[in-house]
Amino acid sequence: MDRTECIAVLKELKCPEQVVRHSEAVAGLARAIAAHIPDCNAETVYTGGMLHDIGRTVTNSLSHAYEGEKIAVRLGLPPSVREIIRTHMGGGITEEEAALLGLPENDCVPHSLESKVVCHADNLIADTKRRSLRDVLKQYRDKGLDTAAERIQKLHDELSQLAGVDLDTVTE
Repeated sequence: MDRTECIAVLKELKCPEQVVRHSEAVAGLARAIAAHIPDCNAETVYTGGMLHDIGRTVTNSLSHAYEGEKIAVRLGLPPSVREIIRTHMGGGITEEEAALLGLPENDCVPHSLESKVVCHADNLIADTKRRSLRDVLKQYRDKGLDTAAERIQKLHDELSQLAGVDLDTVTE
């Protein structure tokens, strides 16, 4: 889906303008990262980046990823985009962590290259502003989320290696 189609879907679902702007920033950074990684499907990355927070049309809680996946199924979006929506939070959420958080016990760790790219682009965008990995890790560690910070660091390292460049240097 292109920008116009994604925006139309978000507007039809009455997505808040702030979430639309955030999604555009995430999609832009995700596409820039994908451009550095061979065999990464930039179209899937862009669509997933634009729609990753579609569940925020229902809730702003942690369950927005689950709600978003339900919306994506209803809209007939492809499995690759549904995975991005389900797995975009932090460095992903394991089944065990989901249970502890009171969420449905699903594996919400990104597995596909495209879901990893969007997940990490979302980590590196706060509202619409680009931030460094160091700032992201500090935020998680300050909240006592050391395991999540480690997972984010590993994701950053993996994608940086595939891209052949530290993702902290990639801009839209």
